[in-house]
Amino acid sequence: MARRSDERDAARAEYMARKKKGGEVSLRQLADDLHLKYDTVRRWKSKDGWDTPTDRKPGGQPGNRNAAGNSGGGALLQEHAVLLKLQRWMREHM
Repeated sequence: MARRSDERDAARAEYMARKKKGGEVSLRQLADDLHLKYDTVRRWKSKDGWDTPTDRKPGGQPGNRNAAGNSGGGALLQEHAVLLKLQRWMREHM
């Protein structure tokens, strides 16, 4: 698996530092300062969501009852289905 670029992490850290200091950040200036292409920095910012708030907790909306009463068990059902297929195959081929 490809490793994440150190330049990408450095660009995000520098972007966040500049954003904390003064608000708006010029991606062109940031790219020039880090000796990177403007389009590369712009793509990283978009893909990694540098401007999205990170203080939200993952999950559904508070009070969501869509899964109420669901005990899970999907993995057990899958294992059972695999065993049944194996038994059927053994009866037919042995």
